[in-house]
Amino acid sequence: MIKGFTSGVHWTDYLEEFELYEEITVNGQEYILVHAGLHNFAETKKLSDYQLYEVIWEPTDYDKVYFKDKILITGHTPVQLISKGKSEKILKMNNHTNCCSRATRTAWPTTPS
Repeated sequence: MIKGFTSGVHWTDYLEEFELYEEITVNGQEYILVHAGLHNFAETKKLSDYQLYEVIWEPTDYDKVYFKDKILITGHTPVQLISKGKSEKILKMNNHTNCCSRATRTAWPTTPS
């Protein structure tokens, strides 16, 4: 059970409500939100063609620009591992933003009940 949820709701039910990705626009800037990255990225590949494993397991290549006009927001890999031990909690580079840090990863239990 997830704390704060109605009795009888299992954590897998909660996760099944999520989409593989989200596209949002804030103040005219377009963003794509995924858990880990866009594995097997190709400019011609539609976001709707990505499979589950391609967006939740394979990390983003932060040295590569995926979109010229959109910002890719990811998590999965702690920023400290990408930025070679620096203490930043948010990484911004090459139209990517990673918002996963070792501090934020402690918010969830390691073994959900």
